[in-house]
Amino acid sequence: MLAVTDYEAMAMLDLQNEERIILTMDLDFARLVSKVNLYDLPTVVIFRLTDQRPYNVQNKLSVILPILKKCAEQGSFVLSVSDDKVRVRHLPIN
Repeated sequence: MLAVTDYEAMAMLDLQNEERIILTMDLDFARLVSKVNLYDLPTVVIFRLTDQRPYNVQNKLSVILPILKKCAEQGSFVLSVSDDKVRVRHLPIN
């Protein structure tokens, strides 16, 4: 997995109209994204898993793909994924 600083990740958000999905384990990143004044906010998936090994993250990602597809039709959102639940919050967060 690619590791970048908050500053580098926020700079990536300037790339408009690319319909990106950002995968992160940084619990603070959704707050940073919600404060950015962009027209097209990216979708952010935050993994809050006790086992953060790549294999486990990949398995969890395959489980949530249908949720990602369904939510993508409704705009940008933050998806918080823990071991036993998934929480969806649409952006921008007011």
